[in-house]
Order: sequence, then structure tokens, then C-alpha cells
Amino acid sequence: MKKTLLLSLTICAGALISNAAVFNVTNAGQTFSPAALTITDNDSVQFSIASNHNAVEVDSATWAAGQNTAMSGGFNLPFGANGAAGLLPNLSVGIHYYVCQPHVPGMKAKITVTSTTSIANNNATPALRFYPNPIKDNFTLELTGAEKWVKIYDLTGSLVAEYNALNAGKFTIDALATKAAGTYFVAIVSKENITNFKVVKE
Repeated sequence: MKKTLLLSLTICAGALISNAAVFNVTNAGQTFSPAALTITDNDSVQFSIASNHNAVEVDSATWAAGQNTAMSGGFNLPFGANGAAGLLPNLSVGIHYYVCQPHVPGMKAKITVTSTTSIANNNATPALRFYPNPIKDNFTLELTGAEKWVKIYDLTGSLVAEYNALNAGKFTIDALATKAAGTYFVAIVSKENITNFKVVKE
């Protein structure tokens, strides 16, 4: 008989924190790979780039304009960054835009950092429960309150699936049934806030 474990919000948040991961960024010619990455605030990013490339954080306007002026207080990785020199731990929540200064506008990318503690610490978050985690094929999501949108992303930040305008109730989320094993990010979006958590498919 199949057993499932219903996790409380506090346990879920704790599980997320313990599942810290390291994501790799490399270069393919004069582009960063991946060009868009979504992580949580307890994850790290490891750069391994060629000796003719650096990775410098810029503000959103500079990034959009294809310019290369470094942002004050942003990260600044040296040419050929790898190993300890290329490690970015504990990035702050938000979007970090960066470029290779000699090769912008073509060589630019971004890292979106979401919060692992939003479920436990955001009092405005409507009650939700999800189980099991890890999963085999699907998971159950229980929602209360106003309508919400559920978006699922893979480790590269690509949208895998979305469920629109879900009202309160219990839902079977089966979008990962045919996907590869690994870690996925789930965002529960309402008009008031966004709640993020990880789901691991075995």
C-alpha cells in the first residue's frame, strides 16, 4: 500500500533549506550557458569560463542597453574564473544581471534568486500543503483563498508547465510525470504574493 507523508509548511521550508545545490555556468563561445538561471537563496553558482571572459554584475538598465559598466556592490568575477575564484554563494533574492565586459552586448545572462523561506515566513501567503516530496510521478497541492497560478520551472529557469486560475481545493499536479528526474521549482502566484518551493523527482 502506497503511503504518502503530508508535510507541514515548517517541515517543507526546512527541507528546502537542506536541499542546497550548486549550479554551473560555463561559456559556449561568446555566450554564457545557461543564459538564464533560477535558483534559491541557499544555492550557489559555480562559474567555469574561458580565460578571455569575465562575469561582472550590472544593473538592469545597463544590461538591457548592452553596456558593461559594473554595478556598485555587485559581483565581479575575474577572467577565466573557476574553482574558488568562480564560486558565488548566498546571492541575495532578486534578479542578478551580468555581462562579459569585452564581449557585451552578445555575452550577457541573468540569475534569478527566489526565497526558500517564503513559505514559512510570509504571513500573507495563503495556506498551502503539498505532498509527497520527493515524488515519483506527481504531487498533490492543496490551496485555500483566492485564485492562483502555478508555474513549474526546471534548473535552467525554463517554464515546464503552468496551471492557470486555480481556486481553493486539492489538485494533482502531474506535469512532471514525463520529465527527467531532478529538482524543479514551483511558484504559486496570487494577486498578493508569490510562494516558492522545490520539488525533487526521483
